Amino acid sequence: MRILISAHDFSPNPSPQSLRITQLATELANGGFEIDVLTRTVGAGMQVQPEPIGVQVHRAAPGWLEAALDAVSTRLRRRTGRARDASEDERAAGSAKTAALLNWKGRWVLRLRAVVDAAVFPDGRSRWITHALREGRRLLLQRRPQVII
Repeated sequence: MRILISAHDFSPNPSPQSLRITQLATELANGGFEIDVLTRTVGAGMQVQPEPIGVQVHRAAPGWLEAALDAVSTRLRRRTGRARDASEDERAAGSAKTAALLNWKGRWVLRLRAVVDAAVFPDGRSRWITHALREGRRLLLQRRPQVII
């Protein structure tokens, strides 16, 4: 049986949602199911990890603005030598302590993310849906899953 799982967060993102979906996909694949996962591209600062065995991961861009912010964040981290992941940024976005640790460019990116989140309902990450729908339609035609989660 072919199963398509659609989730914004997936490995290597260390969020709780990502951990649950990654574990679900891995266990289903271990049970003999053909698993496809539709998720966003790897965010800024995340280390690419091998995909779970038996799981095909298809990544869709989160939108031009989020992709640009990820690229800027990655470039800033390379220059400063800091290795933090995107979920850590999200958890600490409102923290004055975090803002104090960043240089002016890092604080600018943090503020820009906050503006995007405030302007787009429910938040800036929802812009992924447009690209995910396009990729999802392609996967439906190509892979023909029996179950969609």
